Amino acid sequence: MVSIEINGERFEAEAGENVILVAHAGGVHIPHLCYHPRLSVPANCRLCVSAIGGADKRRLLPVCDVKVSEGLVVDTLGEDVVRAREEALEFLLVGHALDCPVCAKAGECELQDYVFTHGREAGRYAEDAHPQDKVDLGPRISLYAERCIGCARCIRFCDEVAGSGELTRVEKGQRVRVDVFPGRELDNPLAGNVVDLCPVGALVEQDAHLDPPVWQLQGVDSVCSGCSAGCNTRVDVHREKIVRVKPRFNPDINSYWLCDEGRYGWRDVDGEQRLHQ
Repeated sequence: MVSIEINGERFEAEAGENVILVAHAGGVHIPHLCYHPRLSVPANCRLCVSAIGGADKRRLLPVCDVKVSEGLVVDTLGEDVVRAREEALEFLLVGHALDCPVCAKAGECELQDYVFTHGREAGRYAEDAHPQDKVDLGPRISLYAERCIGCARCIRFCDEVAGSGELTRVEKGQRVRVDVFPGRELDNPLAGNVVDLCPVGALVEQDAHLDPPVWQLQGVDSVCSGCSAGCNTRVDVHREKIVRVKPRFNPDINSYWLCDEGRYGWRDVDGEQRLHQ
């Protein structure tokens, strides 16, 4: 164990552990969009920027790519840190579609939450959104590219967890977007997880709905009955009707993930052929 300092407080942690995880375990939240604890670290959204080192050695760095070491000093509250975070959010919103009321992610959008908490009161850029047509990437998932912030969580998941590797970046500049490789579809057995991973509303299920909104759903902890794995789930219910099933984190069983059979199999609950008595 080594000792580090975060915002003037001392914390004990394992050497080599990720600073974001240590901070969150100690009750210090560091905002982040591209980082995920079960994926590789690209450090491209820059939202987790914090000051590393003290006095004359102070530098602003994305801490999702900083490992714990003895004597490490981290400041997440300084004026320079706050300003850098505001600017990172401001750049992410340049050209971003501001269609929150009709976005399936409204109410649970990470970007929306961070802009409210850490963003500027008003942006300084007048650039319009970059309109792009909705694209069906597979039989269940569509892409609204004008909402994409380039976090690459979906690409890394398909490469590193699903092992299918069908997603990549295409185009350049303001037209850059996620897409499938030619002749491929986003149809691997774990494909639905990219919707959960997307911090905005860029990747959505084709049958996603806005009524009822997510803040009216009641989450019930459950276990998937699709097979013997026992994946932990959260069943979202509205007026005693199942609306969707999401994975519930369990490090020993399913981690953050859920297969598509478990995710979408709940529709049989209301099937006309099901016996009720």
